[in-house]
Amino acid sequence: MAISEENRQRFEAIGLPEIRRELVVGNVKYLRVSHGGEREQAQEWVVEQEAKVAQEIEARKKRESDAFRMAELTLWAAGAAVLVGIIGVMVTWFHK
Repeated sequence: MAISEENRQRFEAIGLPEIRRELVVGNVKYLRVSHGGEREQAQEWVVEQEAKVAQEIEARKKRESDAFRMAELTLWAAGAAVLVGIIGVMVTWFHK
């Protein structure tokens, strides 16, 4: 069932936590039971919103993972540069 634009705007104004609570608890403070299909549309909207949240979490985890990977690579490069410098100093020092 497609979510009507009017209901989509209402659900967004009410917010995901309140809609989810009403669907679970059965309290009809915001959802009008007499309007056909509103509960089903609310359930569909909640599924959409939870999918969006899951995608955002996945994207954030990927960004964090990429940042850690870049930091690790930078540390390895810095360590290699230090080793090259130390080797250069030791070679020069031993040749004196």
